[in-house]
Formats: sequence, C-alpha cells, structure tokens
Amino acid sequence: MDVVEADLEDRPRRSELALKASERAHQQRLAALTEDLTEELTTAGVTISDQSLPAHDGDARSLDRLRPNPEDEPRTELSAEDHASCPGHGAWIETDHHDEQGNQIPVAVYGCADFLAHGHALSYAPAGRADFTPVPTSTGTSDDDESSDDEQAAEQADEVAVARAAQAAAELERRKAAIIRKWVIQNNKDWDASATPRRQWLAALVQRSTAPKGARMLLPLPHGRRTKLTEELLGYDVDVSWWVTPDAYEKVYRALKQ
Repeated sequence: MDVVEADLEDRPRRSELALKASERAHQQRLAALTEDLTEELTTAGVTISDQSLPAHDGDARSLDRLRPNPEDEPRTELSAEDHASCPGHGAWIETDHHDEQGNQIPVAVYGCADFLAHGHALSYAPAGRADFTPVPTSTGTSDDDESSDDEQAAEQADEVAVARAAQAAAELERRKAAIIRKWVIQNNKDWDASATPRRQWLAALVQRSTAPKGARMLLPLPHGRRTKLTEELLGYDVDVSWWVTPDAYEKVYRALKQ
C-alpha cells in the first residue's frame, strides 16, 4: 500500500477528528460572543429571558410581533428604542443567526414580557384590538337588533380570520428564515472543517509520479499559470513569482492523468 492509498483509507478518521476540533472551536467562539452580549444587555438593564419563555405565544412576545397600542394601524412597528421605557422590556438571546461571512453569532431579540398588561397589541390584530379576541356585540331585544348583532358577529369573525391568516403567513416566513439560517451555519461549519484534510490529501497526491490506481481526476490548472492552491500543493513560497515552470506543471499533469 503506497502513501496516497494509505492516506485515502485514513481520511475518514482524520475528517472526523477535524470536524470535532472545528466544532469545539466554533462552540468556544460562540460561547465567548454570547457571554459578551449577555454582559452588554445586563449592563444596559435589559432583562434576559430564557428559551422556556416563548417569543411567539402567550403573554410575552418579541417586538416584531407587536405594535405600540391597539389604536395604531396593524403592522405599525414597535422598535426597541421606543419600547425601552416599558416595564416589560426584555430580550431573548438567539444563536441561530450568522454574520455576512456565514459565521454563527448570538443576536438580541427584544420583546415585552406581558404585551397586554403594558398596553401593546399584536401586530396583525384587527384595528382597535389588542389581540384576536372577539369584541362582544350589543344585546338587543328586538328581532332587528338580533339580526344586526349576527351581522356584526359575522363581519368580526371574517375580519379576525383574515388577520389570523396574515399572522400565520408571517410566522411561516420567520420559520423558513430560521431553517435557512441553520442550513447556512451548518454548511459553513462542515466546509471549514473539511478544508484541512482536503488540502492535505491533495498535497500528498501531487507528490506522486503517477496517480493512484483507479483514480480519474482533473486539476483545473491552465498551462504555466500559478495560483495560491498550486503554491500550497507544489510547495512554493507565496511571495515568489506567480508563474509555474514547465517542469512543475508537467509534474502535476503526470501525477493526475491515467
């Protein structure tokens, strides 16, 4: 068994070790960032809620699910700055977010601990209402009054149904966004963890005079052109010329062709 074949057999074990090492480093980095964010929120006097208190159901809601008060138009924004003086002001720390480079980061999601008690309203609740609870209609005694009450109740039910559907659609978009965020984070973690064993395998491969038995590979290397990857694989110093010599190119070519 030659060096490259042995390397191929050992690759799964090394890849697993690299994944574990990368995951440990990732968790340590995330824990440090979360600790910094926690300290920042605590210093600012913001109450931090744990995940046992949901942000989408019950008395507590995140601010992106609320509007300032029932009299505001549905979907009126309630910002963290405007809500800061509310007695129920607080935040959740969510870690399923990532920065522009795809690195997982903690984010403060601000909310209210009891939106009804503090005079707010659900963002999609019908105008003039804090939530989707039906407003009692007048109780008349005549047939005309009862008919009018029935019509009002039916209109109200339709209005609430439309508002609930809009809220459900918004919650679905939030869920989809969360799934995509987790997918991006996991893919980036897997890619980072695989970089080292992948480059080690390629570096070992191009040191051969012939390709391993059964290998059918193609290295995209324009004749004479040098790249950072070929520098690593061929052992050149990064600071030297960006052109490979013909003998170096032929070495790569011979190693990879059948």
